[in-house]
Amino acid sequence: MFGEVIDGRMEMSEEGRIVIEEIERTETLRPGVAMDEYLVMPNHVHLVVVLCGDNGNYPDTARRVPTGKRAFGKPPAGSLPTIIGAVKSAVTRRINLMPGCGGPVWQGRYYEHIIRSCAS
Repeated sequence: MFGEVIDGRMEMSEEGRIVIEEIERTETLRPGVAMDEYLVMPNHVHLVVVLCGDNGNYPDTARRVPTGKRAFGKPPAGSLPTIIGAVKSAVTRRINLMPGCGGPVWQGRYYEHIIRSCAS
């Protein structure tokens, strides 16, 4: 859906361009969140999301990852599940407004690997 690989290069579809736009908008819309790196593949996306700690809006955001206890279906604001859900929702909304489109865009779940610290 997001494009195809032609001669070793990813050629984005309109849906793929929407994914990129929404990923890039995330930093502007959500203070304390940085999209460090991303890669849009034909049928999925890889993201490196940096939660920038206490930014005034989401205290101690860097520790809010989906490994702790939380109410089912109600992840805390500024947490990784909330950020991923917001990006997926915005992309889905925009794609489903396109002529001839409608229906699911993403798989129901996502898989994360949490990097707690990195070398400087």
